[in-house]
Amino acid sequence: MSDRSDPRTLLERLIQESDRTVEEHCENFQRRARELHERGATLSVRQLARWMAGQVDNARPASRRVAKELWGYSFKALLGSPDAGRGGTVQVVEVPRTATIVSGVGTPAAIDVVPISLQEEIAMAADDAARFARRAGVSINSELIEQFDSDVRKLAVDYLRRPPYAVFRPLAALRREIFDAVDRHPRPEFLSDLYRVDGRVSALLAHASSDLGHLYAADSHARTAWICADLAEDRPFGAYVRWVQSHIAYWRGDYDDAVQIAQSGRVVSAYPDDNLRLLSQEARAYAAMRDERGANRALVSAADIRAQLAGEPGSAAGVFHFGPGKAAYYSSEARLSLGGDTNIRGAVRDAEEALVLLSSSPARDNSVELVAAARLDLTSALLATNDLDAAIEQISGALELPTENRTVPIVGRASDIYDALGGQVFVGVAQAEEVRERISLFQAYPAARELP
Repeated sequence: MSDRSDPRTLLERLIQESDRTVEEHCENFQRRARELHERGATLSVRQLARWMAGQVDNARPASRRVAKELWGYSFKALLGSPDAGRGGTVQVVEVPRTATIVSGVGTPAAIDVVPISLQEEIAMAADDAARFARRAGVSINSELIEQFDSDVRKLAVDYLRRPPYAVFRPLAALRREIFDAVDRHPRPEFLSDLYRVDGRVSALLAHASSDLGHLYAADSHARTAWICADLAEDRPFGAYVRWVQSHIAYWRGDYDDAVQIAQSGRVVSAYPDDNLRLLSQEARAYAAMRDERGANRALVSAADIRAQLAGEPGSAAGVFHFGPGKAAYYSSEARLSLGGDTNIRGAVRDAEEALVLLSSSPARDNSVELVAAARLDLTSALLATNDLDAAIEQISGALELPTENRTVPIVGRASDIYDALGGQVFVGVAQAEEVRERISLFQAYPAARELP
Protein backbone atom coordinates (compact mmCIF):
# COMPACT_ATOMS: atom_id res chain seq x y z
CA MET A 1 0.00 0.00 0.00
CA SER A 2 2.84 2.38 0.76
CA ASP A 3 4.28 1.85 -2.77
CA ARG A 4 1.54 3.90 -4.45
CA SER A 5 3.01 6.91 -6.28
CA ASP A 6 -0.06 9.09 -5.80
CA PRO A 7 -1.34 9.15 -2.21
CA ARG A 8 -5.11 9.40 -1.91
CA THR A 9 -5.15 10.99 1.56
CA LEU A 10 -2.88 12.95 3.86
CA LEU A 11 -2.56 9.85 6.05
CA GLU A 12 -1.39 7.75 3.10
CA ARG A 13 1.18 10.40 2.23
CA LEU A 14 2.50 10.47 5.81
CA ILE A 15 2.83 6.70 5.83
CA GLN A 16 4.51 6.65 2.40
CA GLU A 17 7.03 9.22 3.59
CA SER A 18 7.83 7.35 6.80
CA ASP A 19 10.35 4.51 7.11
CA ARG A 20 7.87 2.12 8.74
CA THR A 21 5.59 -0.56 7.37
CA VAL A 22 1.82 -0.45 7.70
CA GLU A 23 2.03 -3.19 10.33
CA GLU A 24 4.52 -1.15 12.35
CA HIS A 25 2.22 1.87 12.19
CA CYS A 26 -0.61 -0.27 13.60
CA GLU A 27 1.60 -1.48 16.40
CA ASN A 28 2.74 2.07 17.16
CA PHE A 29 -0.92 3.14 17.26
CA GLN A 30 -1.66 0.40 19.82
CA ARG A 31 1.30 1.45 21.98
CA ARG A 32 0.24 5.11 21.82
CA ALA A 33 -3.32 4.15 22.77
CA ARG A 34 -2.00 2.34 25.86
CA GLU A 35 0.18 5.33 26.72
CA LEU A 36 -2.90 7.59 26.57
CA HIS A 37 -5.08 5.03 28.40
CA GLU A 38 -7.51 5.06 25.46
CA ARG A 39 -9.03 1.61 26.00
CA GLY A 40 -11.47 1.90 23.08
CA ALA A 41 -8.85 2.76 20.47
CA THR A 42 -7.86 -0.06 18.12
CA LEU A 43 -6.41 -0.27 14.63
CA SER A 44 -5.96 -3.32 12.41
CA VAL A 45 -4.06 -3.45 9.14
CA ARG A 46 -7.34 -3.63 7.22
CA GLN A 47 -8.76 -0.64 9.09
CA LEU A 48 -5.64 1.40 8.43
CA ALA A 49 -5.85 0.53 4.73
CA ARG A 50 -9.40 1.89 4.63
CA TRP A 51 -8.30 5.06 6.41
CA MET A 52 -5.43 5.55 3.95
CA ALA A 53 -7.81 5.13 1.01
CA GLY A 54 -10.32 7.57 2.52
CA GLN A 55 -13.00 4.88 2.48
CA VAL A 56 -14.44 5.75 5.92
CA ASP A 57 -16.32 8.78 7.11
CA ASN A 58 -15.60 8.50 10.80
CA ALA A 59 -14.06 6.39 13.58
CA ARG A 60 -14.48 5.90 17.31
CA PRO A 61 -13.72 9.04 19.34
CA ALA A 62 -10.88 7.24 21.15
CA SER A 63 -9.33 6.18 17.83
CA ARG A 64 -9.63 9.71 16.44
CA ARG A 65 -7.86 11.12 19.50
CA VAL A 66 -5.00 8.63 19.24
CA ALA A 67 -4.66 9.26 15.48
CA LYS A 68 -4.34 13.00 16.10
CA GLU A 69 -1.68 12.43 18.76
CA LEU A 70 0.20 10.02 16.51
CA TRP A 71 0.12 11.82 13.16
CA GLY A 72 -0.38 15.44 14.25
CA TYR A 73 -3.61 16.20 12.35
CA SER A 74 -7.31 15.91 13.05
CA PHE A 75 -8.94 12.73 11.81
CA LYS A 76 -10.87 14.72 9.19
CA ALA A 77 -7.64 16.23 7.87
CA LEU A 78 -5.88 12.86 7.80
CA LEU A 79 -8.58 11.44 5.54
CA GLY A 80 -8.61 14.57 3.39
CA SER A 81 -6.38 15.99 0.69
CA PRO A 82 -2.83 14.58 0.59
CA ASP A 83 -1.51 18.13 0.00
CA ALA A 84 -2.50 19.32 3.48
CA GLY A 85 0.42 20.33 5.65
CA ARG A 86 2.90 20.59 2.78
CA GLY A 87 4.36 23.72 4.29
CA GLY A 88 5.75 22.03 7.36
CA THR A 89 7.50 18.92 8.54
CA VAL A 90 5.39 16.19 10.05
CA GLN A 91 6.86 14.19 12.90
CA VAL A 92 5.18 10.90 13.75
CA VAL A 93 4.97 10.66 17.51
CA GLU A 94 6.85 7.71 19.00
CA VAL A 95 5.98 6.23 22.37
CA PRO A 96 8.69 7.39 24.83
CA ARG A 97 11.17 4.64 25.68
CA THR A 98 10.63 4.00 29.37
CA ALA A 99 10.88 1.20 31.85
CA THR A 100 8.01 0.30 34.15
CA ILE A 101 8.28 -0.81 37.73
CA VAL A 102 5.07 -2.60 38.59
CA SER A 103 3.90 -2.06 42.14
CA GLY A 104 0.42 -3.44 41.66
CA VAL A 105 -1.96 -4.82 39.03
CA GLY A 106 -5.09 -3.60 37.38
CA THR A 107 -4.91 0.20 37.11
CA PRO A 108 -2.57 2.75 35.48
CA ALA A 109 -2.02 4.25 38.93
CA ALA A 110 -0.31 1.04 39.96
CA ILE A 111 2.59 1.61 37.52
CA ASP A 112 5.48 3.98 38.18
CA VAL A 113 7.24 5.05 34.98
CA VAL A 114 10.97 5.62 35.33
CA PRO A 115 13.26 6.94 32.55
CA ILE A 116 15.02 3.98 30.96
CA SER A 117 18.48 5.49 31.49
CA LEU A 118 18.01 5.73 35.26
CA GLN A 119 16.39 2.31 35.48
CA GLU A 120 19.27 0.75 33.57
CA GLU A 121 21.82 2.55 35.73
CA ILE A 122 20.22 1.28 38.94
CA ALA A 123 20.06 -2.26 37.57
CA MET A 124 23.65 -2.17 36.33
CA ALA A 125 24.94 -0.95 39.69
CA ALA A 126 23.11 -3.75 41.49
CA ASP A 127 24.42 -6.28 38.96
CA ASP A 128 27.98 -5.05 39.51
CA ALA A 129 27.63 -5.50 43.26
CA ALA A 130 26.16 -8.98 42.87
CA ARG A 131 28.85 -9.99 40.37
CA PHE A 132 31.58 -8.88 42.80
CA ALA A 133 30.02 -10.94 45.58
CA ARG A 134 29.91 -13.98 43.31
CA ARG A 135 33.53 -13.67 42.17
CA ALA A 136 35.29 -12.07 45.12
CA GLY A 137 36.92 -15.31 46.15
CA VAL A 138 38.19 -18.38 44.41
CA SER A 139 36.75 -20.71 47.01
CA ILE A 140 33.06 -21.40 47.49
CA ASN A 141 31.76 -19.98 50.76
CA SER A 142 28.47 -19.23 52.52
CA GLU A 143 28.44 -15.61 51.24
CA LEU A 144 28.53 -16.83 47.64
CA ILE A 145 25.65 -19.24 48.29
CA GLU A 146 23.65 -16.41 49.89
CA GLN A 147 24.27 -14.25 46.82
CA PHE A 148 23.09 -17.02 44.51
CA ASP A 149 19.96 -17.46 46.63
CA SER A 150 19.30 -13.72 46.49
CA ASP A 151 19.77 -13.72 42.71
CA VAL A 152 17.25 -16.53 42.28
CA ARG A 153 14.65 -14.83 44.50
CA LYS A 154 14.99 -11.62 42.48
CA LEU A 155 14.67 -13.42 39.14
CA ALA A 156 11.62 -15.37 40.35
CA VAL A 157 9.88 -12.05 41.06
CA ASP A 158 11.23 -10.49 37.85
CA TYR A 159 9.68 -13.35 35.90
CA LEU A 160 6.23 -12.03 36.80
CA ARG A 161 7.10 -8.38 36.18
CA ARG A 162 9.12 -8.65 32.99
CA PRO A 163 8.58 -10.52 29.72
CA PRO A 164 10.16 -14.00 29.46
CA TYR A 165 12.77 -13.05 26.89
CA ALA A 166 13.98 -10.18 29.12
CA VAL A 167 14.76 -12.51 32.03
CA PHE A 168 16.12 -15.38 29.95
CA ARG A 169 19.59 -13.94 29.41
CA PRO A 170 20.20 -13.06 33.10
CA LEU A 171 19.02 -16.56 34.04
CA ALA A 172 21.35 -18.19 31.52
CA ALA A 173 24.28 -16.05 32.70
CA LEU A 174 23.62 -16.93 36.34
CA ARG A 175 23.46 -20.63 35.58
CA ARG A 176 26.81 -20.44 33.78
CA GLU A 177 28.31 -18.96 36.94
CA ILE A 178 26.77 -21.73 39.06
CA PHE A 179 28.08 -24.40 36.67
CA ASP A 180 31.48 -22.76 36.92
CA ALA A 181 31.28 -22.85 40.72
CA VAL A 182 30.45 -26.58 40.61
CA ASP A 183 33.42 -27.15 38.30
CA ARG A 184 35.71 -25.64 40.94
CA HIS A 185 35.17 -28.81 43.02
CA PRO A 186 33.81 -27.04 46.10
CA ARG A 187 33.89 -28.54 49.57
CA PRO A 188 31.14 -31.17 50.00
CA GLU A 189 29.17 -29.02 52.45
CA PHE A 190 28.55 -26.43 49.69
CA LEU A 191 27.91 -28.77 46.78
CA SER A 192 24.33 -29.55 47.81
CA ASP A 193 23.51 -25.83 47.99
CA LEU A 194 24.93 -25.24 44.52
CA TYR A 195 22.79 -28.04 43.08
CA ARG A 196 19.76 -26.61 44.90
CA VAL A 197 20.27 -23.13 43.43
CA ASP A 198 21.04 -24.50 39.98
CA GLY A 199 17.83 -26.53 40.06
CA ARG A 200 15.81 -23.36 40.58
CA VAL A 201 17.57 -21.44 37.82
CA SER A 202 17.14 -24.38 35.42
CA ALA A 203 13.44 -24.60 36.27
CA LEU A 204 13.00 -20.89 35.51
CA LEU A 205 14.82 -21.35 32.19
CA ALA A 206 12.46 -24.24 31.39
CA HIS A 207 9.43 -22.10 32.23
CA ALA A 208 10.67 -19.22 30.05
CA SER A 209 11.49 -21.54 27.13
CA SER A 210 8.01 -23.05 27.31
CA ASP A 211 6.34 -19.63 27.38
CA LEU A 212 8.30 -18.68 24.25
CA GLY A 213 7.30 -21.88 22.43
CA HIS A 214 10.67 -23.69 22.56
CA LEU A 215 9.49 -26.97 24.03
CA TYR A 216 12.61 -29.05 23.30
CA ALA A 217 14.76 -26.51 25.12
CA ALA A 218 12.19 -26.38 27.92
CA ASP A 219 12.35 -30.17 28.30
CA SER A 220 16.15 -30.09 28.51
CA HIS A 221 16.20 -27.36 31.17
CA ALA A 222 13.47 -29.11 33.17
CA ARG A 223 15.40 -32.40 33.08
CA THR A 224 18.48 -30.60 34.41
CA ALA A 225 16.36 -29.03 37.14
CA TRP A 226 15.05 -32.45 38.19
CA ILE A 227 18.58 -33.93 38.29
CA CYS A 228 19.78 -31.00 40.42
CA ALA A 229 16.83 -31.31 42.79
CA ASP A 230 17.67 -35.00 43.20
CA LEU A 231 21.40 -34.37 43.75
CA ALA A 232 20.53 -31.69 46.32
CA GLU A 233 17.99 -34.07 47.93
CA ASP A 234 15.54 -31.19 47.58
CA ARG A 235 12.40 -33.29 47.21
CA PRO A 236 9.91 -30.46 47.90
CA PHE A 237 11.31 -28.38 45.02
CA GLY A 238 10.89 -31.41 42.80
CA ALA A 239 7.14 -30.71 42.96
CA TYR A 240 7.65 -27.41 41.12
CA VAL A 241 9.87 -29.10 38.53
CA ARG A 242 7.23 -31.76 37.93
CA TRP A 243 4.67 -29.01 37.35
CA VAL A 244 6.97 -27.40 34.77
CA GLN A 245 7.37 -30.76 33.01
CA SER A 246 3.61 -31.37 33.10
CA HIS A 247 3.01 -27.84 31.78
CA ILE A 248 5.38 -28.52 28.86
CA ALA A 249 3.64 -31.81 28.07
CA TYR A 250 0.24 -30.08 28.19
CA TRP A 251 1.20 -27.41 25.66
CA ARG A 252 2.79 -30.09 23.48
CA GLY A 253 -0.58 -31.89 23.43
CA ASP A 254 0.61 -34.91 25.45
CA TYR A 255 -2.24 -34.72 27.94
CA ASP A 256 -1.86 -38.23 29.34
CA ASP A 257 1.82 -37.53 30.11
CA ALA A 258 0.82 -34.22 31.67
CA VAL A 259 -1.56 -36.01 34.06
CA GLN A 260 0.97 -38.66 35.06
CA ILE A 261 3.78 -36.16 35.62
CA ALA A 262 1.54 -33.92 37.76
CA GLN A 263 0.49 -36.91 39.85
CA SER A 264 4.11 -37.95 40.39
CA GLY A 265 4.85 -34.41 41.58
CA ARG A 266 2.30 -34.69 44.36
CA VAL A 267 4.29 -37.62 45.78
CA VAL A 268 7.19 -35.27 46.63
CA SER A 269 5.13 -32.13 47.36
CA ALA A 270 5.52 -30.59 50.80
CA TYR A 271 3.46 -27.38 50.62
CA PRO A 272 -0.26 -26.73 50.04
CA ASP A 273 0.32 -24.29 47.18
CA ASP A 274 2.48 -26.89 45.39
CA ASN A 275 -0.35 -29.41 45.70
CA LEU A 276 -2.76 -26.76 44.42
CA ARG A 277 -0.52 -26.10 41.42
CA LEU A 278 -0.23 -29.80 40.55
CA LEU A 279 -3.93 -30.58 41.05
CA SER A 280 -4.89 -27.58 38.90
CA GLN A 281 -2.53 -28.73 36.17
CA GLU A 282 -3.86 -32.28 36.43
CA ALA A 283 -7.46 -31.03 36.12
CA ARG A 284 -6.92 -29.10 32.91
CA ALA A 285 -4.96 -32.02 31.37
CA TYR A 286 -7.80 -34.42 32.21
CA ALA A 287 -10.27 -31.88 30.80
CA ALA A 288 -8.29 -31.62 27.56
CA MET A 289 -8.72 -35.41 27.24
CA ARG A 290 -12.48 -34.98 27.92
CA ASP A 291 -12.09 -37.13 31.06
CA GLU A 292 -14.75 -35.37 33.12
CA ARG A 293 -14.49 -37.78 36.03
CA GLY A 294 -10.74 -37.28 36.44
CA ALA A 295 -10.99 -33.52 35.95
CA ASN A 296 -13.78 -33.13 38.52
CA ARG A 297 -11.88 -35.21 41.05
CA ALA A 298 -8.83 -32.95 40.71
CA LEU A 299 -10.96 -29.78 40.70
CA VAL A 300 -12.73 -30.74 43.93
CA SER A 301 -9.41 -31.39 45.69
CA ALA A 302 -7.97 -28.13 44.33
CA ALA A 303 -11.05 -26.18 45.48
CA ASP A 304 -10.55 -27.46 49.03
CA ILE A 305 -6.96 -26.20 49.05
CA ARG A 306 -8.02 -22.87 47.48
CA ALA A 307 -10.39 -22.34 50.40
CA GLN A 308 -7.64 -23.17 52.92
CA LEU A 309 -5.13 -20.79 51.30
CA ALA A 310 -7.49 -17.82 50.92
CA GLY A 311 -5.68 -14.79 52.34
CA GLU A 312 -2.60 -16.81 53.30
CA PRO A 313 0.90 -15.79 52.15
CA GLY A 314 2.62 -18.22 49.80
CA SER A 315 5.54 -20.46 50.68
CA ALA A 316 7.65 -18.76 47.98
CA ALA A 317 7.77 -15.48 46.07
CA GLY A 318 7.26 -14.64 42.44
CA VAL A 319 6.65 -17.33 39.88
CA PHE A 320 7.42 -20.06 42.43
CA HIS A 321 4.20 -19.17 44.27
CA PHE A 322 0.88 -20.56 43.07
CA GLY A 323 -2.06 -18.88 44.76
CA PRO A 324 -5.85 -19.21 44.59
CA GLY A 325 -6.08 -16.65 41.78
CA LYS A 326 -3.99 -18.77 39.42
CA ALA A 327 -5.86 -21.90 40.48
CA ALA A 328 -9.19 -20.20 39.72
CA TYR A 329 -8.31 -19.49 36.08
CA TYR A 330 -6.86 -22.99 35.66
CA SER A 331 -10.22 -24.26 36.89
CA SER A 332 -12.04 -21.99 34.45
CA GLU A 333 -9.93 -23.31 31.58
CA ALA A 334 -10.63 -26.92 32.60
CA ARG A 335 -14.39 -26.36 32.81
CA LEU A 336 -14.39 -24.66 29.42
CA SER A 337 -12.68 -27.70 27.91
CA LEU A 338 -15.28 -30.01 29.47
CA GLY A 339 -18.21 -27.95 28.14
CA GLY A 340 -21.89 -28.25 28.98
CA ASP A 341 -24.12 -25.70 30.71
CA THR A 342 -23.04 -26.55 34.25
CA ASN A 343 -19.34 -26.39 33.42
CA ILE A 344 -19.71 -23.18 31.42
CA ARG A 345 -21.45 -21.45 34.35
CA GLY A 346 -18.66 -22.72 36.59
CA ALA A 347 -16.06 -21.40 34.13
CA VAL A 348 -17.60 -17.91 34.25
CA ARG A 349 -17.67 -18.00 38.05
CA ASP A 350 -14.04 -19.22 38.33
CA ALA A 351 -12.71 -16.68 35.83
CA GLU A 352 -14.48 -13.81 37.62
CA GLU A 353 -13.04 -15.04 40.92
CA ALA A 354 -9.57 -15.23 39.35
CA LEU A 355 -9.75 -11.58 38.27
CA VAL A 356 -10.79 -10.46 41.75
CA LEU A 357 -8.07 -12.50 43.48
CA LEU A 358 -5.30 -11.54 41.06
CA SER A 359 -6.17 -7.85 41.25
CA SER A 360 -5.95 -7.90 45.04
CA SER A 361 -2.84 -10.09 45.46
CA PRO A 362 0.62 -8.67 46.29
CA ALA A 363 2.53 -7.30 43.30
CA ARG A 364 5.40 -9.73 43.88
CA ASP A 365 3.05 -12.65 43.15
CA ASN A 366 1.24 -11.15 40.17
CA SER A 367 1.75 -10.08 36.57
CA VAL A 368 -0.07 -8.51 33.65
CA GLU A 369 0.07 -11.89 31.88
CA LEU A 370 -1.85 -13.62 34.68
CA VAL A 371 -4.57 -10.96 34.58
CA ALA A 372 -4.74 -11.18 30.78
CA ALA A 373 -5.05 -14.99 30.95
CA ALA A 374 -7.95 -14.68 33.39
CA ARG A 375 -9.65 -12.10 31.15
CA LEU A 376 -9.28 -14.35 28.12
CA ASP A 377 -10.71 -17.32 30.00
CA LEU A 378 -13.64 -15.19 31.10
CA THR A 379 -14.11 -14.01 27.52
CA SER A 380 -14.28 -17.62 26.29
CA ALA A 381 -16.75 -18.54 29.01
CA LEU A 382 -18.99 -15.56 28.20
CA LEU A 383 -18.91 -16.39 24.48
CA ALA A 384 -20.02 -19.92 25.34
CA THR A 385 -23.13 -18.31 26.87
CA ASN A 386 -23.50 -16.12 23.72
CA ASP A 387 -23.01 -12.93 25.78
CA LEU A 388 -21.04 -11.08 23.11
CA ASP A 389 -21.19 -7.61 24.69
CA ALA A 390 -19.74 -8.80 28.02
CA ALA A 391 -17.13 -10.89 26.19
CA ILE A 392 -15.97 -7.89 24.14
CA GLU A 393 -15.63 -5.83 27.30
CA GLN A 394 -13.32 -8.45 28.82
CA ILE A 395 -11.18 -9.14 25.77
CA SER A 396 -10.63 -5.43 25.12
CA GLY A 397 -8.53 -5.28 28.27
CA ALA A 398 -6.60 -8.45 27.39
CA LEU A 399 -5.78 -7.29 23.86
CA GLU A 400 -3.95 -4.30 25.33
CA LEU A 401 -1.25 -6.67 26.61
CA PRO A 402 2.15 -5.46 25.33
CA THR A 403 3.73 -7.51 22.56
CA GLU A 404 6.58 -8.74 24.74
CA ASN A 405 4.12 -10.35 27.18
CA ARG A 406 2.18 -12.34 24.58
CA THR A 407 3.44 -15.77 25.53
CA VAL A 408 2.40 -19.05 23.90
CA PRO A 409 -0.35 -19.71 26.51
CA ILE A 410 -1.73 -16.19 26.03
CA VAL A 411 -1.75 -16.41 22.22
CA GLY A 412 -3.29 -19.89 22.43
CA ARG A 413 -6.19 -18.55 24.47
CA ALA A 414 -6.68 -15.68 22.00
CA SER A 415 -6.73 -18.19 19.12
CA ASP A 416 -9.53 -20.15 20.79
CA ILE A 417 -11.57 -16.96 21.08
CA TYR A 418 -10.91 -16.12 17.41
CA ASP A 419 -12.32 -19.53 16.47
CA ALA A 420 -15.34 -19.11 18.76
CA LEU A 421 -16.19 -15.75 17.19
CA GLY A 422 -16.19 -17.42 13.79
CA GLY A 423 -18.90 -19.83 14.88
CA GLN A 424 -22.34 -19.96 13.32
CA VAL A 425 -24.01 -17.93 16.08
CA PHE A 426 -21.79 -14.89 15.34
CA VAL A 427 -21.78 -15.05 11.53
CA GLY A 428 -22.54 -11.63 10.06
CA VAL A 429 -22.23 -9.82 13.42
CA ALA A 430 -20.10 -6.74 12.81
CA GLN A 431 -18.80 -6.57 16.39
CA ALA A 432 -17.58 -10.14 16.22
CA GLU A 433 -15.75 -9.51 12.95
CA GLU A 434 -14.11 -6.40 14.36
CA VAL A 435 -12.83 -8.29 17.40
CA ARG A 436 -11.51 -11.06 15.15
CA GLU A 437 -9.53 -8.41 13.26
CA ARG A 438 -8.07 -7.17 16.52
CA ILE A 439 -7.17 -10.71 17.56
CA SER A 440 -5.44 -11.29 14.21
CA LEU A 441 -3.25 -8.25 14.82
CA PHE A 442 -2.64 -9.39 18.42
CA GLN A 443 -1.52 -12.85 17.21
CA ALA A 444 0.77 -11.36 14.57
CA TYR A 445 3.04 -9.94 17.27
CA PRO A 446 3.74 -12.70 19.85
CA ALA A 447 6.46 -12.50 22.49
CA ALA A 448 8.68 -14.95 20.57
CA ARG A 449 8.77 -12.44 17.68
CA GLU A 450 10.54 -9.98 20.01
CA LEU A 451 13.50 -12.29 20.66
CA PRO A 452 16.82 -10.52 19.96
